[in-house]
Amino acid sequence: MKIRTKLTLIFTGVTAFLILVLSLAIYYFSLRYTRQAFYDLLKERIDITAQVYLKKDEVDARIYQDIREKFLRSLPEESEEVYSLDKKPRLVHDAYTWNYPGEVYEQIMTHGYHPFSVGKMQAAGKRFLDNQGEFIIIVRAYDQPGERMLGNLRNILVVGFLFSTLFVHVLARFLAYQAMKPMTAIVRRVQEISAASLDLRLPEGDGRDEISELSHTFNGMLDRLESAFEMQKTFITNASHELRNPLTAILGEVEITLNKSRPVREYVQSLQKISTEAERLQSLTTSLLSLSKSGVKSKDLHVAPIRMDEFVWELKALMDEKIPGSCVEIELGDMPPDADLLVWEGNAVLLKTALLNILENACKFSGNARVRLQLRADEAGVRLTVIDRGVGIPEAETERILEPFYRCSNARAYKGFGIGLAMAHRIIKLNGGGLEISSRLNRGTSVRVFFPRPAAG
Repeated sequence: MKIRTKLTLIFTGVTAFLILVLSLAIYYFSLRYTRQAFYDLLKERIDITAQVYLKKDEVDARIYQDIREKFLRSLPEESEEVYSLDKKPRLVHDAYTWNYPGEVYEQIMTHGYHPFSVGKMQAAGKRFLDNQGEFIIIVRAYDQPGERMLGNLRNILVVGFLFSTLFVHVLARFLAYQAMKPMTAIVRRVQEISAASLDLRLPEGDGRDEISELSHTFNGMLDRLESAFEMQKTFITNASHELRNPLTAILGEVEITLNKSRPVREYVQSLQKISTEAERLQSLTTSLLSLSKSGVKSKDLHVAPIRMDEFVWELKALMDEKIPGSCVEIELGDMPPDADLLVWEGNAVLLKTALLNILENACKFSGNARVRLQLRADEAGVRLTVIDRGVGIPEAETERILEPFYRCSNARAYKGFGIGLAMAHRIIKLNGGGLEISSRLNRGTSVRVFFPRPAAG
């Protein structure tokens, strides 16, 4: 069932229920008022009958009938009955006998007055004291005007309920349609969006209701998807280009070498060129595999405690082994008195890969000049900073430096594929850290890695 239909049914049902309760309440209180008003009228007739009866000690049927016709307005099917306490009639203008339940007699004797119903008729009885003794007067009649009024009211309420429910249902359908109209527009626009049209966005309206908020959130997701798709396309294009270059060079060299017989010296030179391109291809493949590993999810990452002071010395040793004569200097600064502040939970293998890439870039782009690796640790977390005095990064290109395969305009003369920083950023983020880069052209670059401690509790 569609939400629009649900809203229509809910709105109609709730409103119909309220109208029904209101109608029943109106009819109930009208019924009570009508009954009470008629009982009050019967009580007045009892008092008049009593006054007439008390004027004389004896009133025969003819005199009483004349008085009633002159002074009393006749009610439909009205009758007045006067009884002694032993339930015997005191007026004999009509043939009547006590024919009421014992409860009526008990209520009249106990409370002195009691209204009650006899079939479709209303009646009231009252106890009086006369010089001849005590007696009971009962007047009963049929409230024809009241019943007619209640019948009309009942018909009006039933017809009003039916027409009101129908009107509310139509109104609810219209309001539900208007309420869901933005959702319909969103659904239609979403159906138009595909991988080839990620530039489309949903209408956000005035931005002050839940649907606008939903559209805004969805548009934000589309922005991220579009960015991811663009990065993916750029990655594939660049990766294909980087892989094709060494393969083209290898195939070209092989074809030239096999074209005719050559001296041994030329074969050796060709093999050296092929070996160089193969090493480049191997390096690129290794970098791509490392980049794919950096995309593993945090929940699948194996972590263990790492002593960061020992970790930086290991990095120094690895750099000296990888780049003999590297000028990486360790600056430990003021170490915290609590050695536990130097411990961080992470994946040591991946973090070494990330930091080595950052250090290699620092050495490469500074001409293997002095590179400082600073370590700081306190209650807030652990900070590692790599500072060089190399070529720096153009300010306009700083935002794109972490994209895979992106290389700055002033870095084309240096070997590389533009993968190292992107991979390092992913690994550090995967281990719960953050990476910031600040640079000035021809003045050097500072890469700050920060691992914040989780909040207590």
